[in-house]
Amino acid sequence: METFWFIIIAIVLAVFFILDGYDFGAGIIHLFLAKTENDKELIAKSAGLFWDSNEVWLVAAGGMLFMAFPTFYASVFSGFYLPLIIVLWLIIFRAIGLEFRGQFHFQMWKDIWDKSFGVSSLLLALFFGIALGNIVRGVNLGGVENGVSIYEGHYFFLPLWDSSFSPLSETLEL
Repeated sequence: METFWFIIIAIVLAVFFILDGYDFGAGIIHLFLAKTENDKELIAKSAGLFWDSNEVWLVAAGGMLFMAFPTFYASVFSGFYLPLIIVLWLIIFRAIGLEFRGQFHFQMWKDIWDKSFGVSSLLLALFFGIALGNIVRGVNLGGVENGVSIYEGHYFFLPLWDSSFSPLSETLEL
């Protein structure tokens, strides 16, 4: 049964990253390439149609993870508390940027919500990439005494490219 739920959760997360990757890309394009008001409005409307339904996949994956693997869920959500809260705030700011952009008719507010949409999309893509890189590198879920890891440094994210995992290393190891 564990294999079944692992496959279902992996599919749901893959669907989330594929569909929400469209929103990330739209936000990044909105931030860097959209120069005219017409371009900005077109990009915001194209992403605004789907962003809320794409987030449902993330909520569904979290719910299924809680139901199928409660110990893993507890480990991940307690071990990655700060990054997950930052991701939550970035998702909120991206949604606010999309929704409030059309509500205000003053250019100052449109610029603020445009930047909110673009910067939060860029940072979300960056955070998910950093998180995936660190998960591939390995996450310490043991060896904790008094709330402090005894095997690794006390960093927000450990560096992905260190001496043991470098393309320039003389010995290849993982």
